[in-house]
Amino acid sequence: MNRKRCFVSLLFSLSFALAQNAPSGPPPAPQNFQPNSALVVEGIPPVPASIAQQADRYTQVRAAAFLDWHPTKREMLINTRFGDVPQVHRVAAPGGARTQLTFFPDRVTSARY
Repeated sequence: MNRKRCFVSLLFSLSFALAQNAPSGPPPAPQNFQPNSALVVEGIPPVPASIAQQADRYTQVRAAAFLDWHPTKREMLINTRFGDVPQVHRVAAPGGARTQLTFFPDRVTSARY
């Protein structure tokens, strides 16, 4: 009798554990990228959000623009985006690191020595 009770309780425990891990319904539908309401998307298939997330890294680029050479030294001023706003930086030597010179909330588009 003890053996039968052990088997029944083991069977009950296993069925309970399997019921907890069973899927509760159909898998969730994949989320799609929702374009801006100003865009007309007639005839364009939905874009999965995972593709939009992967493509996002290619939209976050940095560029630098030359502004001015120093009149006597081998250094220059460049304009590059730091955060969302372009600011002026100084490069003190060829291949050197840039040093930010302006910290304004608005963009800085030109500078001269």
